[in-house]
Amino acid sequence: MKRGGSLIASMVIYLVLTLMALAGLLPIVHTLAISLSDKAAVTGGLVRLRPIGFHLENYREIIMSRFFLNGYLVSTMRVVVGVVVQLGLVVMTGYPIALESKFKGRNILVFFLLI
Repeated sequence: MKRGGSLIASMVIYLVLTLMALAGLLPIVHTLAISLSDKAAVTGGLVRLRPIGFHLENYREIIMSRFFLNGYLVSTMRVVVGVVVQLGLVVMTGYPIALESKFKGRNILVFFLLI
């Protein structure tokens, strides 16, 4: 069982963490509500945390746009190229580090990697 001061401290910590979580989640919920709401309700400033005039027309326009597939393809290619390059660099860097005494600049390389 916790003492009085420890219980109060725990309650304050949980309160602060809850407020921080809400501060991070509420803008996301609001943005989602706007994206699912009717255009008239959004321009009238009526949307808060729940969508008004629920519809998926905004998402339909985005998916049907010719730029959507192109953006998706570019993002996928960047991820694939980035993973391949990073994997190559990690392997090329890790191999000399694994050789304890055969690589003369090992300590310098480890020093710069740890910075």
